[in-house]
Amino acid sequence: MASVPSRPQDLPYESPWVNRADKYAAVFAALPSHQAVVQAAALQAGAFYFMGHAPIADIGCGPGHLGETLLRNDVPAGQLHSFDPSSRMRELAALRGMFAEPGSLTQIPLPDGVLGVAVSVHNLYLLSAAKQADAMAELARVVRSGGRLVLVNSITPDLGPLVAEFRALVAAGRLNAKQISNLEAWAAAVEASSSSFTFLPAHELADLVRLHFGPVRLIEPVYLGLSRLIVAVRR
Repeated sequence: MASVPSRPQDLPYESPWVNRADKYAAVFAALPSHQAVVQAAALQAGAFYFMGHAPIADIGCGPGHLGETLLRNDVPAGQLHSFDPSSRMRELAALRGMFAEPGSLTQIPLPDGVLGVAVSVHNLYLLSAAKQADAMAELARVVRSGGRLVLVNSITPDLGPLVAEFRALVAAGRLNAKQISNLEAWAAAVEASSSSFTFLPAHELADLVRLHFGPVRLIEPVYLGLSRLIVAVRR
């Protein structure tokens, strides 16, 4: 029987907004582009679940937006594992109905081959190129043969489309002063830290998935074209 990796109480987090978890949660709840990404990932993961690929793990679950959507789409709580390296993110996920545990893309505390579906939204690009390869190998370890990967990842540091969306929301009066402050703080954190991120072009991202996980069945632009949604099958 495969051993289960240790479960640290908290893990180093490479995201620039780990200390702004509450702002992060509020920012993305307000952005239609983020809501669309969550819906797209949940649609794919939920469809695979109802095809018999279970359980699901949301790795890098953040404040629980994706998990909350899966639960609303009738995925049972007992069939959803949620992991995040930030204790505050896990607390926020708990407010949305998830029991989130310490874990990250490079350290998933599950036995080999236990998952039917692994999902990760906007986490991989936070890692170095070497750690991205390690992350894909770790995802391959915990997903059984024939299981699925649903991955959303940023491919560019360009925040122009998001800034335009933000300005449109402000002009339409759809954001209050606190939300505007949260968005501005988030954008500043991203800009300050973007040089430490690793943005792979879409074709290199797909090659990484094929090499370490298995065949890519779907790749499509999401998040105003700034990210790609990839679906792959574990070989």
